[in-house]
Amino acid sequence: MSNKVFPLIISFLGICASFLPWVVYPKSDMKLYGYMGDGIITAFLFFTIPLFLFLNIWLKKDTVFKIYLASVGLINFLFGIVKLYELQVEQSTFTSDNFAIVSVTSGFHEGAGLYLLIFAGLMCLTLGLYLLFGSSKVEKNTEKEVKTSFQPKFAFSVFSISLLIFLGISFYFNPSVVSFSKSEIPDNLTQIINSDIKTMAGALENNDYNTYKKYVHQSVADGLGGDKNLKMFFEGTFKTFKEDKVKIKNIEVGSIIDTKADQSSVQSLFTQKVTFDQNGNESVAEQTTLGIKEKNSKQWKYITIDEGKRVKDLRKVFPNLNPNLKGLQ
Repeated sequence: MSNKVFPLIISFLGICASFLPWVVYPKSDMKLYGYMGDGIITAFLFFTIPLFLFLNIWLKKDTVFKIYLASVGLINFLFGIVKLYELQVEQSTFTSDNFAIVSVTSGFHEGAGLYLLIFAGLMCLTLGLYLLFGSSKVEKNTEKEVKTSFQPKFAFSVFSISLLIFLGISFYFNPSVVSFSKSEIPDNLTQIINSDIKTMAGALENNDYNTYKKYVHQSVADGLGGDKNLKMFFEGTFKTFKEDKVKIKNIEVGSIIDTKADQSSVQSLFTQKVTFDQNGNESVAEQTTLGIKEKNSKQWKYITIDEGKRVKDLRKVFPNLNPNLKGLQ
């Protein structure tokens, strides 16, 4: 593979990145493609590589082309990293009091186009730097000028180095990208869930919102219209309990209906029995709850399922619901 063909391949990959999704909105099945936004800029930069390559062949300005190649790679690589970082930050801080906005955008995540952009930029940068500073084979000929050639084995090296760095970056931002094994179902699942729901109940009785929120799945807040509304719901429940002199006397797992694991999470559907005490009068309520532990998180989070709620309704709130989970209506 010559040093003329390899830049063309990288340019093609970089342009393709703009025609793939950069952001995916699973709840509304919407996708934001690169060319709908800043992908126009990155595609244009990659498009200029063939133009500069042809100019280089014509004008024989090898050093200028190599510098340009490395520069385009660096710009697109850093651009992709910044976009990925901004998206990760937005995912962790996203809130909205507008339920319509939440219902459309909640659960959004990065798309394949963003990763391809980073990979193409990294390959372009690596190739440019190699051509500038790497070892070259010097061929001497009495009738021809001294020239450098890009050997096929180094094409493989550029690809391998770029791929290793890319996988490392992908793993840093999203560990599940390079993970193919299923999440493991813990042996002490009942004990874990029991401990968690007791902690949540204690946080509710002690008006400890910060502890309570750690165990509530983000989709619950999104369904209420944002973290602000979740806090209002929590404070309203605490106020009602206090005014009506209601206490949670006991809470425990009733039965685990079903538990399923896939590449992204472990999901467990279970019932919980809550014993309330109001002025010495006890009442027992049984609730159905979905517990979720993401693959790369140690924390279980929970969604209490309203009575009579159907799968399609639950999926609107939590689009990543495991389709093999049994026990839902």
